[in-house]
Amino acid sequence: MLYRPEAFERLTEAPWHEGRAQDGIRAIVADVDGALRGPKLLWPVSDWDGWHGTSPMKNLYVGTAGVLWALDQLRRRGHAETRLELAELALRNLELFRARPDFMKGMKLPDPPESALMTGEAGILLVAWRLAPSDQLADYRLARLPANTDNPADEVM
Repeated sequence: MLYRPEAFERLTEAPWHEGRAQDGIRAIVADVDGALRGPKLLWPVSDWDGWHGTSPMKNLYVGTAGVLWALDQLRRRGHAETRLELAELALRNLELFRARPDFMKGMKLPDPPESALMTGEAGILLVAWRLAPSDQLADYRLARLPANTDNPADEVM
């Protein structure tokens, strides 16, 4: 089933109210902060997103890198403050991915899968560099790019 009505709030007749939206964003960020399970388990993944994957998911698409990127964007734009150390978590996430990548099991992946932006190390490196910039992370990112030159997958996943 693609749509489960109980998973969404019903539309209302209430007009748009910026303060209510800001409160909602802050509540979501507080929920995300509270859902962190620690430096190794990170965040839980839904059954749908974790299908044939390794928990915790670390990638930019449905994993920790995506969560960290979103929290950073909300913070940079002044919408909400997280109480988490995003840079520290981003570097830890990179370590965890290198130790145990979260590629889908049982599927033929293009070679090399690590160079994918959304599901590989390339996206994780981008977020880590954004949150904890260093020459070393920049060099790692740059080294990942040429790996895609002959990659048979012509997409960002």
